[in-house]
Amino acid sequence: MKIEQSLWPKFEVYLFVDRKMSSHTTSVYPLRCRFNKLVKWFDGREFDRDNVNLFIGEMNKNGSAPSYRNKMIVLCKHLDKFLKLNNLRELKI
Repeated sequence: MKIEQSLWPKFEVYLFVDRKMSSHTTSVYPLRCRFNKLVKWFDGREFDRDNVNLFIGEMNKNGSAPSYRNKMIVLCKHLDKFLKLNNLRELKI
């Protein structure tokens, strides 16, 4: 499945209502930035387990902090649940 920027409004509702994440401005901005990074990286790629692994591997190569990688993994897992793909259930942080 492809992910696009137009998915954000529904995904945002899912995060703050279904997943009960904080909807405070200081929480929304970083989540949207991380989502935008995912949309940019996955442009032209399927959102599946193999490509998520490639994305995380590239983050490792680029020297991203472990805490940032973990937040991206958590966001990917939420997106996977939201899209009802259930491909990332066993992905470890």
